[in-house]
Amino acid sequence: MAIAFGEGSAYYKHQLFSRLSMTSPVTEPAIEVFFSYAHADEPLRDKLATHLTLLERQGVIRPWHDRQIVAGTDWRGQVDHHIESAQVILLLISADFLASQYCYAIEMTRALERQQSGTATVIPILLRPVDNWSQSPFGGLKVLPSNGIPVTRWENEDEALVDVARGIRLAAEWWRRGVPRDGTRGLDRLPELLTYDLNRGAQEFQLSETIEHLDPSLVKPVLCILHGDQRECHEKFIRCLEKTGLRRLLRLQPTQAPCRYLITKWPSQPDELDHFHKRYCMHLGAEILEDNQATPQAINDRLASIPAPVIIETEFFTRRWQQHGAKVVQKVLEFWQNWPALAPNQILLVCLSIKYPLPQRSGCWAKIFAQRPMSEEVAATLETLSPAPKERVMLSVLPPLKGVTQQDAETWVRANETDLVGRYGEAAIDALHDTIQAMFEQCPSSEEPKRLPMEDVTRQLRSQFPAYRIQSEALS
Repeated sequence: MAIAFGEGSAYYKHQLFSRLSMTSPVTEPAIEVFFSYAHADEPLRDKLATHLTLLERQGVIRPWHDRQIVAGTDWRGQVDHHIESAQVILLLISADFLASQYCYAIEMTRALERQQSGTATVIPILLRPVDNWSQSPFGGLKVLPSNGIPVTRWENEDEALVDVARGIRLAAEWWRRGVPRDGTRGLDRLPELLTYDLNRGAQEFQLSETIEHLDPSLVKPVLCILHGDQRECHEKFIRCLEKTGLRRLLRLQPTQAPCRYLITKWPSQPDELDHFHKRYCMHLGAEILEDNQATPQAINDRLASIPAPVIIETEFFTRRWQQHGAKVVQKVLEFWQNWPALAPNQILLVCLSIKYPLPQRSGCWAKIFAQRPMSEEVAATLETLSPAPKERVMLSVLPPLKGVTQQDAETWVRANETDLVGRYGEAAIDALHDTIQAMFEQCPSSEEPKRLPMEDVTRQLRSQFPAYRIQSEALS
């Protein structure tokens, strides 16, 4: 990244004016906002900075970008320092940004790592039109402007930048409310998916066994079948795969973040099995190419062009398992057996989530702990699925998702104790142990070990973290 300075630059004028202006009393630490941008977009960056001036004067944010580096100093060291210290990192997206090796491979990579660890909020801002940006490593993050239209495509750029400034303000206010007055990291954000990894080791192990046996000379889709009670958070398991699991299994680089497509909850009616392959292909084409008439080959060509593993997620409920549930599984398997040959090094993971409904009985605990013969029916059906070695799909039927035991929850606390103490202090650990003990003491189940739905356990654990409550309020 080249550094240039000019006399009387807009930045220095802005700084002088800010010092002469009246400022509001600062009652909370200002949030550092880091600008990652291509120098070709400097005029747009300056316009955005102007829209953020009031937040800066009020002490809400403290913007930083490379034009603030004093001549003669180590510019790379300064950039590295501020990308580590900023709580909010703005990626100013344009074709020039994506073409910049420093912006894309260094600044963006480190920003996404900090987003992943929960130590910063990364906000992609669409400055100028870019083709297929949603399939980039930052494609899974919420972008600004909020309607997804690049700033330069708005009839009034000021209105677009007002929308962007509003989103930055909300992110900064969240951080300010979550950081103690002494400026320590005590209430840093709890990573979104942390508590959903309590007891999913068996499922991840089975998937790793399948992936390890993939034949490099015969690349084919992996059909992963995940089943369990609807309160066991199937979609969160897949999100964990997307964010961390596949990265570990495949030893991916930070810029190779998996890309996930959700094919809507379908099919839900027996008559939707008619012409299943055609209807399923239409769903794929509409989601991946925005063309419901696209052929399987055209869809796969698009998937093959993505320089990262692709996850396709489909889910359905088993309320009518006897009528069509087992047929759905067989139809999905047949569909992917007939899928076009994958390109070399292409990784395509198809996740089929099968969710059991809660029995219709009175009483909350009766619903949770009643016998579920349907689960046995589903498991028996899945045991009969075994494609021949020469088939063009690899099948991985994961162990059923089960509820969380007290040991699972206690082990999770111990495994994350250092991180949790750093974020919330020693008292938070005691509160977590008390919460876990109370949950399982109040559970009337007679089975041993007692199990609670993942959804309920994670909700109770997260209720102990003030920062998570703040984040939930901000997003609601």
